[in-house]
Amino acid sequence: ELAGPVAETRTVVYRPELPRVAVEQVAEVKLRFWVRPDGTVVRVEPVLIGSLSLMKAAELYLKAWRFNSLSAAVPQVDQWGTITIRFTID
Repeated sequence: ELAGPVAETRTVVYRPELPRVAVEQVAEVKLRFWVRPDGTVVRVEPVLIGSLSLMKAAELYLKAWRFNSLSAAVPQVDQWGTITIRFTID
């Protein structure tokens, strides 16, 4: 699910429920995102877009995630990652 440096060094400490979005078929949105040293998601960019409404829903969902904070012993820099969010038919 998660890939990139953030997946190798950080732990997700909060992940809200995926928003319910009406879709006619299974759809995926792939995003690249950046996490601050304090664990907040600060920037989200599309890598693979199915529809603009799904992209927006996925972006808001991902910005609500929280990762663990970086230890003071490591460089305090933003880390990036990628994720594919899959929307399914209810």
